Amino acid sequence: MSMDKSLTVSLEEFGLSQYEARAYFTMISKGPVSAAELSYYSEIPRTKVYSTLEKLRKKNLATTSDTKPIMCAAVAPEEAFDSTIQDQINRVNAMNSLVSSLKTVNDECRKSRGVEERRYQQLSTGNIISELHRIIDGASHSIDLIVSQRSYITESRKQIVAANRRGVLVRIILPLIEANAEGDGILPGGAQIRTITHDYNYVVADGGNILILNQFGGGEVLTMADGIMHNLSALFKYLWDNSIQADELLDLNSTESKDAYTAISILKESSLSVSLQAAMAAKIPALADLLEFGGVPIYSRTLNDLVELASTTLKIMGYGIAKLDPSNGTIHLKSKDNNGHALSWALILEAYLQKHGYGTRIIQHGKSKKIHIRLEKAV
Repeated sequence: MSMDKSLTVSLEEFGLSQYEARAYFTMISKGPVSAAELSYYSEIPRTKVYSTLEKLRKKNLATTSDTKPIMCAAVAPEEAFDSTIQDQINRVNAMNSLVSSLKTVNDECRKSRGVEERRYQQLSTGNIISELHRIIDGASHSIDLIVSQRSYITESRKQIVAANRRGVLVRIILPLIEANAEGDGILPGGAQIRTITHDYNYVVADGGNILILNQFGGGEVLTMADGIMHNLSALFKYLWDNSIQADELLDLNSTESKDAYTAISILKESSLSVSLQAAMAAKIPALADLLEFGGVPIYSRTLNDLVELASTTLKIMGYGIAKLDPSNGTIHLKSKDNNGHALSWALILEAYLQKHGYGTRIIQHGKSKKIHIRLEKAV
């Protein structure tokens, strides 16, 4: 290939068309020429030479005169291609940066594939408790356990207590029947325990280590499983927010705890955060009947038993209390927050008392935070 042909091809690689490359090389090698001469030496059709010159001028590769005939000359190569060369350098640098970034992504992908292969491990029945202990022992700031069998917790009591002592927040969710199971081991002190009906079984430690327990007594260990961890953490938060504190239930027998839990669930669903006057005016269906229908005996209880049930649920739901003062025939209901729970129990107790032949007078203080029920018949 001749020198001029080779240089022309190289110019095309810089983004010039074939005609533009020929015209520029001709002006570089011949010096200033007329349009007719340019057409002759570069073998560009005369009908194309003027449009080719205009394109070169816009690219700062050529100049043209205002005289007739039109004279044209090439801009010096070092000046003409300076910006083009810089653009090419920038493109190369950008390409190098892109390749480097792609390499990083590829390396991370390879690492994650390696982790993916290691992060999933199936456990047999015999290994599940030891793995649970390992995860609890390795936790540094939080452990969320939601299990349907109390034995998982009682068999890990020592590890949970130790974790709590080193400052790890331990939260446990159990079904009511398991939270209050009699003769099935002692639950660990220091842990926050709540109860709600569920059939989930998993542990999330430090927001990353996951142990999923299956129905056959085995399980799977997962680490660095961000998507799964997010879903399990969100589920735990939802159940935790909608569960009830188990502390007050743990000292009750199974029947008492079941009644308290059921009563709380029904009252939470009824959402009676209204004033006493509004409740009376609207003639809200008797909550006592609602509880009876839900399986919580109300009318068959003694008054002392019913007040004790009210007190238990108020402690759990509203950090309150219910007390019967036989000396003056008054029931005192108190709730530390304005959530209507004291009012709910006032209506339940009133229905009970009226059914048993008592006249009642309800006195409300502080927007249902404190309520007194005066009995007009001796207790």
